[in-house]
Amino acid sequence: MKFFVVRESETRYGFLRVEVQPTSALKNDPPQPTAKSLDEWLVILRNDRDRQQVISAARGGTSQATAADAERAMSALLAAAEFVDISDQAQVSVVQELMQTMRKLDHSGKTLAIVRALRDGPPRSRQFAINSVGPFKNITTDKEFPALAEQVLIVAAGEDLWPRVIALGLLGETLAVTKLDPAAVSTEERREMGR
Repeated sequence: MKFFVVRESETRYGFLRVEVQPTSALKNDPPQPTAKSLDEWLVILRNDRDRQQVISAARGGTSQATAADAERAMSALLAAAEFVDISDQAQVSVVQELMQTMRKLDHSGKTLAIVRALRDGPPRSRQFAINSVGPFKNITTDKEFPALAEQVLIVAAGEDLWPRVIALGLLGETLAVTKLDPAAVSTEERREMGR
């Protein structure tokens, strides 16, 4: 291939050699398996500490996870979160990917895994679990919601500021608030509420 370089009033040219492999050599290579099963992705999430592997496993696992697999996938993501330091700037990409992946899973399937992590999980898994609770809406009909609300109340009563904010936000959005009619309340009851 011939090419030209024009600079001010001077023109130069040269030749570029391109080598092409024959297509017959490509056909003889055995096919490389690229697709992994959901179980393989979940094993990588639970055991691998390499950031790129964890990110790939999070993406690959959730792309294959159905609503029935959401609990297993969430448990594996929380297990991977145990080894990620949220405050470490070098691990920001892993933190972001894990959080995005957790949010993509089916709500009803992941609720039980979140309850278990909030109740019995290590501190980092609990931190990821409460952060993944934030975008939950309309989950009050879920059969696991009472257990989730109980654990979120425990977090809301805790001392850590950011988890408390998330927990109180969820409780404020999901728990029923009763509107009181002042005309239906006696004077004595109003005095009692004011104390």
